[in-house]
Amino acid sequence: MKRILSPTPLRPTLPCTHIGETMKDLVERDGLFYKKFTDVPFTATTTAGEEQGSFNNGKKGDPWVRYYDNGQLWSKRTYKNSVNVKYISSLYSNFIA
Repeated sequence: MKRILSPTPLRPTLPCTHIGETMKDLVERDGLFYKKFTDVPFTATTTAGEEQGSFNNGKKGDPWVRYYDNGQLWSKRTYKNSVNVKYISSLYSNFIA
């Protein structure tokens, strides 16, 4: 008895969304940040997670923001060559206002 294979219906494809790297995906070695399991300094932007910012050749760039678990702004930081040069805390600014 012969079997006849019928074509399977095509499923619509969903667009792939790339979720950015988080700080949990990175490791720090000798003052530089690397993506886990690599030896090339990380250059990109972390766009997911509670802490978000940019890296250039493994060093923190600016701007950097950090959020509470509920999505409220925790702080904003400015870095130059991984050195924090400006810090603004939302908690502190609430006391000023």
